Amino acid sequence: DAEETDRAVQALKLGRGHLYVTLDCIYLKDLGVNDTARRMRRAVSTIHAQLEQADRWIDAWLQAEREAKHKARAQAEAADKSFTP
Repeated sequence: DAEETDRAVQALKLGRGHLYVTLDCIYLKDLGVNDTARRMRRAVSTIHAQLEQADRWIDAWLQAEREAKHKARAQAEAADKSFTP
């Protein structure tokens, strides 16, 4: 879902700002890898590595969100089943 992905990208700002800036330059500013590397004063290979790191981090964030929602849903269902009026 696009909203969840956006929340994951925004979460990069806290502690992984360099990955957020990389994604911002590549996807929002449409600079491409070479111009992003120049702007960030990094090697092209570093930008590629940061894109891979961001992808892995976002995947892990989304998985953790799914697991948290599943756990909350299961707890709610268990509470509903144990409630007897």
